[in-house]
Amino acid sequence: MGDTASKWSGAIEVPVSQIEANPWNPNAMSEEMFHKLLSEIKDTGFDEPLIVVPHPEKPDMYRLINGEHRWKAVQVLEWTTVPVVVKHGLAEGDQKTMTVRRNLLHGDLDRVKFTDLVNDVINNHGMQRIDVPDRMGFLNEKDFTSNLVTEKIKQAKEMSDQAKQATQMVDNTSYLLNEIFTKFGDTVPNGYLFFMHKSKMHLMVQMDKDMEETMGLLVAHVKASGQNINDVLAKALVGTLTAVAAAGPDAGPEDVKY
Repeated sequence: MGDTASKWSGAIEVPVSQIEANPWNPNAMSEEMFHKLLSEIKDTGFDEPLIVVPHPEKPDMYRLINGEHRWKAVQVLEWTTVPVVVKHGLAEGDQKTMTVRRNLLHGDLDRVKFTDLVNDVINNHGMQRIDVPDRMGFLNEKDFTSNLVTEKIKQAKEMSDQAKQATQMVDNTSYLLNEIFTKFGDTVPNGYLFFMHKSKMHLMVQMDKDMEETMGLLVAHVKASGQNINDVLAKALVGTLTAVAAAGPDAGPEDVKY
């Protein structure tokens, strides 16, 4: 736990676990800046409470309007509660414009998210385009439009983000496979890999052409019937497992009568 709500008029203490980030926040912060923020909060605490509203769908929960990066930082610091000011009666459109106004004071705007948010408040919350810059806290039209992106720039940004996600996915998959083969790779010469991941056992089989065709038919049957693959395979293997058990633990392949 860090700062207490008594430092600010109207603030209350709320469990960190009862706060949820809003889905529209266009504020961006680099990893370097986040670490600086983390260090500052650790040394000096908050300079102001978070701003939240009662969550529209989850009782006893709050939705963040301002302070997402500080909220993430206190989770790293393992604070149990955090000071907040609760705003009541704010329409969602007003919540979104308030988020932008506060973001202009703290950090940089992600231009793609900001453009999406501007389109949202105009198309879905009845705001007039001419009123949006002032309601979002911009001093003039030039500053406002400089943060908007054209469709071409937006598409390029989305492609860049997708490429980063794909790279991260490949890195994560490579790490996972390396861990699996290091711990469970002794069965690979036998054509299969039986391994534990996320507390569940998994079986990966290296199939030849005949097995691939057979499994293709089985998968098609499972999809069409809506059955669970575990149930289907268990039934299919009953005869084989019975024969193996009857032959005994020391029996060779030639001793098993299928």
